[in-house]
Parts: sequence; C-alpha cells; structure tokens
Amino acid sequence: MFSIALTATRSLSTSTPLWLNVTRPVIATSIKSQSLIRSFSISNVYLKEAIKEKKTVTKKKSSVKKSTSSKITSAAEKQAAKKALEAKKLAAKAKTLKKKEAANLKKQKKLAKLQEQKAKLAETKRLKDEKEKERPKKPATGFIAYVRENYSKNRNGDENSRNVISRLAIAWKNESDEVRNKYINLNKDEMETYKLNYASWKAKYKRPLNAYVKFIKHSYENSKKPESKEESIQQMIQFASKWKSLTPEEKQSFASK
Repeated sequence: MFSIALTATRSLSTSTPLWLNVTRPVIATSIKSQSLIRSFSISNVYLKEAIKEKKTVTKKKSSVKKSTSSKITSAAEKQAAKKALEAKKLAAKAKTLKKKEAANLKKQKKLAKLQEQKAKLAETKRLKDEKEKERPKKPATGFIAYVRENYSKNRNGDENSRNVISRLAIAWKNESDEVRNKYINLNKDEMETYKLNYASWKAKYKRPLNAYVKFIKHSYENSKKPESKEESIQQMIQFASKWKSLTPEEKQSFASK
C-alpha cells in the first residue's frame, strides 16, 4: 500500500503539473490560432494585391479593347461616310442623267410633232396640187372669145391691156344678142362637157359631212323654218343642246347616213 502511494507521489513529482496539463492544449490552440490569424492576414494582403493587380490588368485590357473598338468604329464610320458620299454622287448623277433624258425626250417629241405638222402640210399641199391638177379646164366664154378676136383691132400702139379690155367690156355689153350668141355658141358643147366634169371633180374632192353637221341638216329640214335671224339662232342653240343629249349610238347613226 505504501509502495503504491510512493510510486504515485513520484510520478506526480516527476511529471508535469496538473494545471499545466490542463492548460497546454488551450495554449497550443491559442498559438495555433495566432499563427493562423497571422497567416490569414498575410494571405489577405497578398489576395488584395492580387485582386488589385487583376483589376489593373482587366482595366488595361478594357482600355485596349475600347481603343481597338473605337478605332474599328471610326474606320467603319469613315467607310459608311464614304459609301454615303458615293451613293449621293451616284444619285446626283442619275438625277442629272434623268433630266437630260427628259429634256432629250421633250426635244424629240417636239421635233416629231414639227415633223408630223410638216408632213401634214406637205400632204395637204400635195392633195391640193393634185386637186388643182385634176380640175377641169374651163373653156373660153363668149366674152373671152370676143376679146381674143377684137383685142388687136382695138389696141392703140403700146396702150395698157387693162384699158383695152375695159373698152371691149363696154363694147360687149352694147352688142346685140345676135352678136353675143354667136360668140357664146362657139364653145357651147365644150361648156356642157366642162359643167359635167366640174360637177364630178367637185364631188370627188368634196369634204364629207360629219355626224353633227348631218344631224343639224336633218333637224333643220324637219323643223319649222325660222322667220327671223333671232329665231334661227335660237333654233341652232336648241339643235346643239339636243345633240349633246344624244347617246353615242344615236350619234353614230347620223355618221353612217
């Protein structure tokens, strides 16, 4: 029993005090915590510096990107402005060309109209010349035959022809019917032939009546004859008003008459 107690006493005397055994883990934990805190503080500083450096790098990259983007945008704007200017020039050129084409077209139309009018006048002249060429030649009348026979007899030297013809006209009026009939009957047969040919020629070149004139003629023939000029004017106004009220088919019926 004594030996056991002695052994226990020795063990207590040679070993670490009891309070130290109790507080040692706490102290160790405290030291460890302090080292951890110190390590964390150092790490935090490094982390802040790393974050700051990263922000700086990011900022630099962003500025470089913005600069590049601005350069690209500026180049694109220049290209767009160049294209817009070219398009504007092309539009102005097209507008000028269009104006020239319109002016040329107007000029061509004017020339075509003038040529058409010229051709129309030429055709009218040709038809007129053709008409006059086909006109039957009127034979000499009795008075002309009388003048031809007596002209040289009644002219005094270089007397004016008008005076001679005037004097012969007076003489013709004073001639007897027998003398005048003598000259009139010289070309009697030719005159009859001329009258027939002239009527045929006039009918050939007679201007055809249009539907309105035919309607007026028809209305006038089937109406009471006016007794005065005022009544005639009022009648023509009524005919014109009636013509306007006709249908196209009714107007065409007069054209075909």
